[in-house]
Amino acid sequence: MAIDRIIEESLNSIRQVSELAEVAKPPCLSIYLSAYSPENDSIRFDAQFKAALQLATQKLGSTAVLADGDDLPLEQLRQFAKERRWEKERGGLAFFCARNLIRIFRTSHVVSESVHVGNDFHITPLLSVLSKPTQFIILALSEKHVRLLRCSNFEAVEVDLPASIPRSVEQAGAFDKPDHDLEARSAAGSAPGSRSRIHFGTGTAEEKTEEYISHFFRIIDHEINQRYRGEELPLILAAVERELAIYKKLSNYPHLLEGNIQGSPERVSNSDLHHSALKVLDDEAAVDETNLLSQFAEKQSSGLTLTGIPSMLTAARSGHIQLLLLSEQNRASDQEELLNLIALETLRHGGHVATFAHQQLPSGGSAAAILRYKAFDATAQVKDR
Repeated sequence: MAIDRIIEESLNSIRQVSELAEVAKPPCLSIYLSAYSPENDSIRFDAQFKAALQLATQKLGSTAVLADGDDLPLEQLRQFAKERRWEKERGGLAFFCARNLIRIFRTSHVVSESVHVGNDFHITPLLSVLSKPTQFIILALSEKHVRLLRCSNFEAVEVDLPASIPRSVEQAGAFDKPDHDLEARSAAGSAPGSRSRIHFGTGTAEEKTEEYISHFFRIIDHEINQRYRGEELPLILAAVERELAIYKKLSNYPHLLEGNIQGSPERVSNSDLHHSALKVLDDEAAVDETNLLSQFAEKQSSGLTLTGIPSMLTAARSGHIQLLLLSEQNRASDQEELLNLIALETLRHGGHVATFAHQQLPSGGSAAAILRYKAFDATAQVKDR
């Protein structure tokens, strides 16, 4: 069977994964490849993909219920591998093939190589990728200079700001030196002609300086809102404590993170800022996990949670799961297909999925669920234990 169009795009939204849960007709082939990793920068994509397709063909032939896998448009995938070269790509590639579609996602995170054949697509690796921002921005702020960096998991690229955007408080027209900051010479002491420097002030110099900085930061914040409208990119600030407080107070950017890079960024390289920002994202993820665990504990006291895999599968199929929590730790290989099916069913019924990389789930299990309402019969939960 031939597919009119191969859909190829960057993975940046859970919506894309949800669509996979809806449109596929079995048999479904899922292939995950690493296009590039810092440990191996000489991967030849065509050879890598050829080996994956050979394994997929073997799995299709050895699975009785999927023996009609010959109907899959594998030849189009083979041609795709010959036509494209991915040696300079970074991150991972995910290929999804069914009778009615071929869809390819590029990810900014390296994925473990694997091949899956089944009645549904294998999506759990994508969920792990989406648990971290695929793209983000860093704003390095000071009174004398501003830098804006667009980042992936691997690199930070400095963004060219328009010429109309000031690069400093001074360029923003702020320093018409205020009267209260002037210095004067005045006679002092008893010796004739002796002079010392005396500062005259009204007590509002600090307020005036903050006003100047705020004016500058508002211009920058407006530019960021205009430039990244609709992209939902997390923004990480790098600045000293005072500038951090001022910018956070006035910013209208909806995706400004609470975590930041403290200290003057003036002499910090782009790569060092990028490294610090990845640590901020990691810390933010850990905080999010803590908040979800608190939410789970609250719902648990109301009888609105499950931790047994069989009962969660039943709940997911009936549309009762509001939020599915999946752990990246302690996951047994024989659970993988069931967890994948629970995630698919949760998404098909409008539920949400979150993955945990830092903290243990309740009871140390590989999955847990928060239910929409008590109507679900959780008596199966007892049998799971």
